[in-house]
Amino acid sequence: MSTVPTTALDGEATGWTIIDSIGNLDGGTSDFAYAAINFSTDTNGTSTTGTIIDTSVENGIVGFTPDYLARIGNSTGSTLGDWLAADVNGTGPIDFAVDPLESIPNRVSNALDHIGAVNPVFSACSSRRHCH
Repeated sequence: MSTVPTTALDGEATGWTIIDSIGNLDGGTSDFAYAAINFSTDTNGTSTTGTIIDTSVENGIVGFTPDYLARIGNSTGSTLGDWLAADVNGTGPIDFAVDPLESIPNRVSNALDHIGAVNPVFSACSSRRHCH
């Protein structure tokens, strides 16, 4: 990969076939991502090949840098409807769960207990009171 951000991968990466991609930017102005969809704490950072999703705008509560990124169910696209970006609660590994106040889609509250299985179709909390 390039040591200087460019519009394309170079070196060994020029022969790669990209099957899937997701990026996670922590909000630094020098951040650079090559994925088809990239989540960012704010609109800082650059992606010349994909979309940057500002977590503070999409979440409507607070911007956050996701700890966990996952496909939603058996989705195959690169849109907001295909990916979950969330912070994680718990001390793990058996009690990790999506933080419903820092997730996109909003207010998702699922246990992360599906290792080795198909990703769940994450569901929203029934009310803010049940999201804690």
